[in-house]
Amino acid sequence: MERKVLSAVLVLGAQWLAFAASAQTAPPPAAPTPAVPTPAGQTAEELQESRGGTHVTPTMAKTQGFLGKTEIGGFVSGGYLYRLGMPRSGAASTGGTELLGRSFDNQHNEVMLNKFKLTFENPVEYSAEKWDAGFRADLLFGQDAKTIQANGLSLGNQGDVEQAYVTVNAPIGRGLQISVGKWVTLQGIDLIEEVANPTWSAGNQFLFLEAFTMTGVQLSYHFTDTVDAQLRMINGWDQVKDVNNGKSFLGRIGWAPSADTSVALLGSAGPEQAGNSSNWRYTGEMVVTQKLPNSFTVMLQGDWGREERAAVGRDHSDWYAGGLWFTWDASERLGLAFRGDWMKDIDGTRTALWFARASGVDETLASGTLTANWKPVENLQVRPEVRLDHASQKSFEGQDQRITLGCGVAYLF
Repeated sequence: MERKVLSAVLVLGAQWLAFAASAQTAPPPAAPTPAVPTPAGQTAEELQESRGGTHVTPTMAKTQGFLGKTEIGGFVSGGYLYRLGMPRSGAASTGGTELLGRSFDNQHNEVMLNKFKLTFENPVEYSAEKWDAGFRADLLFGQDAKTIQANGLSLGNQGDVEQAYVTVNAPIGRGLQISVGKWVTLQGIDLIEEVANPTWSAGNQFLFLEAFTMTGVQLSYHFTDTVDAQLRMINGWDQVKDVNNGKSFLGRIGWAPSADTSVALLGSAGPEQAGNSSNWRYTGEMVVTQKLPNSFTVMLQGDWGREERAAVGRDHSDWYAGGLWFTWDASERLGLAFRGDWMKDIDGTRTALWFARASGVDETLASGTLTANWKPVENLQVRPEVRLDHASQKSFEGQDQRITLGCGVAYLF
C-alpha cells in the first residue's frame, strides 16, 4: 500500500516539474516592425511606446514629418473704438456705425472681433549650393477680412486667404528665390497685421495709397549682405482675377548698412482700371528706419503717385504724402508710439471710394496718433490709443475733424 502511494506521489511530482519547465520556455521572437523615421528621430516602436501603445502608420509618420518642418503661428485680436462728438441724428446715433476713412478700427461704440489669423510656413533659406522649396499660407477670419479681400477670391465677408504662395530657391549666384502665388504688399510701414505696427490704428498712407495684397510671380535676390531686391509681376493691386489685359509691376531695393539703419525704395507701374489696359498707374515710395540710443526708433515714409484718366475730364491725377513714426520702448513690457501723417489727393481719386463719393473732389488729410503698447504678460498686447484726424472736406460724418479713443487687445501664439 505504501509503495502504491509513493509511486503516485513520484508520478505527480514529475508531471508538475514538466509543466513548470514548459511554462518558463520563451516563445519564438516576433518579426521586428519596420523602422519608420519620425521628426524627433524616434523609430515607430519608440514613438508607439512613448504614446502608450498607439500604432503609428507610415501616413501618420509622414504627417508628423510635415508638421515638424512647418512653423505654425498666428494671433487673435479685437478692440473698441469711440468717436467723440459723434453726430446724434439718424443711423449715426447707434452703436456699430462705420466710420468712413478708417481701415480696421472703424466701428463706433462697438466691441470688434478684428482678426483670428493662422499662419503655416515652411521657410526657404537663400542658398548658392542647393535647390530648395517651401510655402506659406495665411488664413484670416473676422471683421477685418472684407476690408482686404482681393477681387476674384472670397471666403465670404468674414474670411480671406491673405497669403498663399510657393517659393523655390535656385542655386544661382548667392541664391535666387522664385515665388508664385499671393502675398501682402511690399509697400509701406503699416501692415495688415496691426499687432506688428507701431500704433494700433493704421495710417492714411496704408489705407489710401497702397495695395493690400498682390497675386503673381516674384523674384528675390540678395546682392550683398546689406543690399536686397524684389521684383513682382502681378495681376494688379488687390486682384486675384485680372480686370484687364495688362500686367502691373512692382520693384523694391533695400539697403541695410547696419543693424540700426535701413532704407528701401519702391516703385510700381501698370494698368489698374477695369476693362482698360491703356491708362497706367505709377507710384514711388521711400521708407527709412533708424534706431536711436535709449530704445528710441524713428521711421519715415514718403509717397508719390499718378494715374492716367482716373478722374473725368483729367489727363492724369496725382497724389503725394509723408508720414513720421516715433517709438520708445520704456521697458520690455511698456512702450509708446506716435504717428503723424499728411497726404494730398488731387482730384480725390484715392479717397473717393473710402468716403463713398465720386472722384473729382480734392482732398487733404492729416492725422496724429498716440498709442501705448503694454504687454502685461507674455504674448498679450493691450494698446490704448487716441487719434485726431483732419480733412479739407467734411468727410468725417459731415464734419472736417474727428477725435477717437480706442483700445486694441491681442494674443499672439
